[in-house]
Amino acid sequence: MEIRSRIGSKKIPVEIIFTRFKNVNIFKRLLPKSCRFKILTQKKFCFKLSGMPEIFLDVEKIFDNKKIIYSSSESKFDFTLEATFTETSKNQTDLQLIFKGTFNSVMIMMIKNPIKNFFDEIISNFENL
Repeated sequence: MEIRSRIGSKKIPVEIIFTRFKNVNIFKRLLPKSCRFKILTQKKFCFKLSGMPEIFLDVEKIFDNKKIIYSSSESKFDFTLEATFTETSKNQTDLQLIFKGTFNSVMIMMIKNPIKNFFDEIISNFENL
C-alpha cells in the first residue's frame, strides 16, 4: 500500500528545509498539536495519536537535498515514511510525504483515511512554518 500526501510548498531554499528535516526535532512543529511526541535519539523519535498505538520512527536513509526515509521500529506496523523534497525554484521547495507498507485489506480500510488526514495536517503545518 502506498499513500501520498498532497504537495506542500514553502518559499525557502531546499538546502535549508532539508537541513531542518535531518533533525527529527522538526516533527515537534509538524505533528498535530494533540499528538504526544518524544525524541529518543538524534535519529529516532516516537509519537502517539489519540486511539492509535505509539509509533516509533528511525531515520533510515538520507539522500542529500532530495529525500529522507524514516522506517518504523518497535511498532506493530512495518512501514516507511518518505519525505521527498523538490526544488521548484532557487527559493521554493515542495514537500511530499509517502507512506509505504504491506497490510491486509481490513487494515488498509482502517488506516487509509486517518493517514491521509494526518498527512494533510503535517503538510499544512509545513506550509505555515
